[in-house]
Amino acid sequence: MFRSAMPFFLYVAILFNCAISQTNIITNGDFSKDSTGWNSLGVYGDAQATGSIVNSAYFISIQNSGSEAWNIQFTQYGIELDSGAIYSFSFDASASSSRTIESNIEMNGDAYTSYSGSGSVTLTGNVQNFSRTFVMNHKSDTSARIAFNCGKYSGDVTIDNVVLSKITTPAIKLVSPSGGEQLCVGSAFDISWISVGNTGKLKLECSTDYGVTWNSVSDQIDDTGSYEWTVSGSYSAWCMVRLSSVDIAGVSDSNSVPFEIIPSTELVGNGYFTDSLADWRLGVYGGKSSGTVRDGKYVISIDTQGTQSWQIQLSQTGIVLDSGKTYSLSFVAYSATPCSMNVNIGMSVSPYSSYMDSSKSNISLTAVSQKYLIEFNMLKASDTNARLEFNCGLSQSTIYIDKVSLTVKQVSGIRQLRCASYGLKNYSPFTVTSLNRSLKTGLYSQTYKGSAIIVDIRGRRIRQLSGFSGDFIKSRLLAPGVYIALPEKK
Repeated sequence: MFRSAMPFFLYVAILFNCAISQTNIITNGDFSKDSTGWNSLGVYGDAQATGSIVNSAYFISIQNSGSEAWNIQFTQYGIELDSGAIYSFSFDASASSSRTIESNIEMNGDAYTSYSGSGSVTLTGNVQNFSRTFVMNHKSDTSARIAFNCGKYSGDVTIDNVVLSKITTPAIKLVSPSGGEQLCVGSAFDISWISVGNTGKLKLECSTDYGVTWNSVSDQIDDTGSYEWTVSGSYSAWCMVRLSSVDIAGVSDSNSVPFEIIPSTELVGNGYFTDSLADWRLGVYGGKSSGTVRDGKYVISIDTQGTQSWQIQLSQTGIVLDSGKTYSLSFVAYSATPCSMNVNIGMSVSPYSSYMDSSKSNISLTAVSQKYLIEFNMLKASDTNARLEFNCGLSQSTIYIDKVSLTVKQVSGIRQLRCASYGLKNYSPFTVTSLNRSLKTGLYSQTYKGSAIIVDIRGRRIRQLSGFSGDFIKSRLLAPGVYIALPEKK
């Protein structure tokens, strides 16, 4: 069926340490029965292409690739997916020239909602296997489809050994962190996951050197699907967490794309209310209200509401904001009955100008505790005495506030390098020890010059190397440690 253009997604293969069902949900995925079970090749727009079975694989001959990936589309319908289940999806593919295609498990119709996350993979003349796992986070679908979108780029495509299997044995799938996050030491971060068949506790570990070494956080985590982690560890742009079953060997998962831990830049005092009322003030300028700290939360009891939101105000002054910087404000809040609350950071003196976007300031509270995150750019002059406000004057309820944090949002040099156009695989760190003599860096001589900049995991330039052969460099050129090779393009 014809569909609208899809956004480009970077395909990242995820290794899932568990056994999977041997039943292939895809009909005739190895094309041993010609094209039985598959739809005729869909060709749309001004694209021109034909599909046929060649050497027990599906071969797409492309004369005109069209302007969109979906202009040439190879599909199979009638795929059954169960809500909450975990699936493994893999296939082999190659092309007559280097190019990308998109692969997806999705709804067959309406918005063509993606179930697997659209995957863009780069094909070469060599047959490669691509695989990933995904969680069916939507309601069950008995008529989903698989789609290979092969338009937009020139080059004939060959597809084979398409496998979609449901994971039925004990397994853990880490949901967050997914990679790319920037976490401050001392801040709270919700680690989330989905598990199948686990019966006991989980063990959480953290690595700051991309899995070379691991530090235990806890081995007594309840398998509830989420855990609030107080971020710890030294600064690194190559951080991972790993969740493992305590009772079942080999059942674990970790993020394959690293996240970053940065030093604390906390600007709010006593944000977790561990020091009772220190640094905070409840101002009542209309209505009737009182405040106290109870069970580590600030509790605002409002007997009579005011006529303006600022008339009942929990605030903290003395916050330093620098012009031109971006800030992240987070907090946890809920109320005894549904109500609204205005959150603001602005001047503490007349004219009390706000530094935040007013469209982000008003939030709705319910009886369910929620974490809120607001980012804003400091577009005005620096202020060494800004004020953070929780304005509750238009509510008549009991409001609970906790875990208030305000930090500078930082972007490091290594993060910018990692997002360059070389391709994620070329940034996998490699480890130098006193024993190994040559090291596989992930660089390919047919794609890159024989030179590269070597940086450590803090992003510091160590040296420039040239004239090395293919993937390998001599370890004697580097001291023991973990490094990243940043290649120079041809």
